[in-house]
Amino acid sequence: MRISQSWLEFEKEIGRRPVLKGTAQEIRDKFAELGKNLATLYSPPPADTVMVETGSFQGIAYRTYTPRSIGGGAPEKLPIGVYFHAGGFVVGNLDSDDLFCRAIAENTQVILVNVDYKLAPEHKTPAHLEDAIKIVEWVYHDATFDRADRTKLFAMGTSAGGALALGVARKAGLDQSTIPKNAVKGVVALSPVVFHPANSPVQVNVHDSPIIDREALLQCFELCGAQPDNSDYFIGLDPNSHSLLPPAYIVTCGFDPLRDDGRLLAESMESRGLQVKRDHYEPLPHCFWMVPTLPESKAFTANAFQGIKWVLSKMY
Repeated sequence: MRISQSWLEFEKEIGRRPVLKGTAQEIRDKFAELGKNLATLYSPPPADTVMVETGSFQGIAYRTYTPRSIGGGAPEKLPIGVYFHAGGFVVGNLDSDDLFCRAIAENTQVILVNVDYKLAPEHKTPAHLEDAIKIVEWVYHDATFDRADRTKLFAMGTSAGGALALGVARKAGLDQSTIPKNAVKGVVALSPVVFHPANSPVQVNVHDSPIIDREALLQCFELCGAQPDNSDYFIGLDPNSHSLLPPAYIVTCGFDPLRDDGRLLAESMESRGLQVKRDHYEPLPHCFWMVPTLPESKAFTANAFQGIKWVLSKMY
């Protein structure tokens, strides 16, 4: 399989193929360097479309995004989602996906809570998932969002953040949190982690794939202490719990070592009669949409908005 020409042109522009692997510091340095490459490609966000506020709960920082106006006949109360960023549990913060979160809030008319969960190697498992669960529980029980409809709560994440979104929904379904078993009404998982490479049924894009390859995954999971048998982080190990998951929108990429993680999860859910919507981008690498100038990124963004709206339409 050949990677898309648009991505190859991006690599040519920055003079390298970015792969986030090495020691924790090396991964962070490469992440920061990639961020500098990308910063010049983004336009400043509109100042008047989304209200952005920051805060913290039990030492966990968060940022909320609320649409300033309700359009298209949307109800006064808005669905509320909790978002977990990518980064292999090692990198990422509230700024990583800030523009994406703003766009989601504006274009899907939801309140979004972006979570700055703890990172490895300073914090090992289960600290990341515990932070995720704490914020979701707080949003459901206590957070003061005047326009939030807590009966329409969803979890959303990218890559490692996708594992957290799925993990939160699974924990709720297993009645292993303080929220009702059916409180999480939907999941949006973008290139999610579902298996550890040691037990993934399919091994693809093992070497030299952009952003991450198998070695990068193994390094990140070692840094965060996620063992191959940890079903809280790798829900592919517990297929029986998939029947407890809510409607899900899942995105996968063809040139990605996680390509089949999302596919196998979607198939497992569908085999249990659950509702799944999936978009697949065959010639593109992990989280390619971080490069906004790619034509495929524009298609991804439009499709992602539709996928989130689909999840919202399935809530009951």
